[in-house]
This record gives sequence, structure tokens and C-alpha cells, in this order.
Amino acid sequence: PAGIEVTLYPYATQGRLSELSAEVGRSSAEEILIVSSVTSEATAFLQATEDAMRIEGTFFLTDAAANRDLVDGISGDAAFLARIRGTRPQLPDAVTLDAFYARYNLTFSEDVRDLSFTSNAYDAAWISLYSIAWAILQEDGNINPVNLGRGLRRLSSGDEVSIRMSAWMTVIDAFTAGESVDILGTSGSLDFDTSTREITGDFVFWGVDDSGI
Repeated sequence: PAGIEVTLYPYATQGRLSELSAEVGRSSAEEILIVSSVTSEATAFLQATEDAMRIEGTFFLTDAAANRDLVDGISGDAAFLARIRGTRPQLPDAVTLDAFYARYNLTFSEDVRDLSFTSNAYDAAWISLYSIAWAILQEDGNINPVNLGRGLRRLSSGDEVSIRMSAWMTVIDAFTAGESVDILGTSGSLDFDTSTREITGDFVFWGVDDSGI
């Protein structure tokens, strides 16, 4: 947009990231967008800028930072925490998600409620298995990118099936009959757009205060 200036500060090492707190701090940036899939990198940058008290603007973070590790890794007063915000995918209904958290905790003895992408990774693993099953059952067992893609296109219509171990045979029976299923994931709806080959969904804004995300 007219009147908005954007400056990129790429980094490849933790050392370079530390240097950037000084470089960005000397700028008059009103908003600092931190793009990283590693929470510790966002934490290190935020803490460095808070310690040096260099940046007056606000910080905008991506999905991976929306977890308890970010909150545990930074310290600062309420005014500093209020300047930290970001987006993440909208979580599904509480019943579906709570059931996933309970099963995960029972299996691995770990509470993952505050972690960003555990449910997404779980869904991705199952979707991979479903696409392989389609290739085995309907594509003469030829597991290749084309046939896996055909399997993925069979997960967005038909009877609704929630991703869980007990639903495996429901999917297998449908695939054996050459039918599709409408997968409901622990991370939300997983409907693929057949034109863009992407999944669409809602996002929410999050912020930080002394109680957490």
C-alpha cells in the first residue's frame, strides 16, 4: 500500500538473529513481523529487544509462537507483553479437541493444550495413511504422488468421519467401495478445494499477558 515501507531482515543463524535486534532496534518500525517455525527464535528476539528497550513498535508473530514456550521464555512488564500478538488457525469445537487431548495425554502422558500444531500434525499423519489406503485399494497398489493425490481428493465429501483410530475401518470400507468420506480432523475441517488443492479455514488473533497466550 502507498505510504508503507517494508524492510526485510533475513537470518540463517541464531547469532545473526541476535544481531538483528540491534539493527531493527535502530529503525523506526511501527510493526515487526517475526516469521519463524521455531518458537525459541521468536522468544530470543523478543527478549533481546525487551532487554535493550530499543523497539517502540508492536510485534506480530506467526502460528508456531502461539504456545506456552513463548510465554515461559520471555519476561517483561504488562506494557511490553501487550505489544505481542499474532494469528493461528481457529480451533475446532471443544468436544472434538478435548477428546484428542485426552487420548494424547493417555498415550504419551503429556498435556499438549498449549502447543500450536500437535493436532495438525496428528491429522496430517492420518491423511497420509488414508491417501496410501486409497492407492492400495483403488490404484492397484501403486503408491506414487498422482495416486496419493487422488486419495486426498476422496476426503472432502460423503459421510462425515472424525479422525480417530476407531474410524479406520469406516474409511477402509468406503474406499473399498470406491466411495469418498468427509474427514473431520482434530484441528478442524479438512476439506480440500479441488481447484486450488488447498484447505481453507478461519484464523483467530491471539495476544499475550501475564496469564499466558
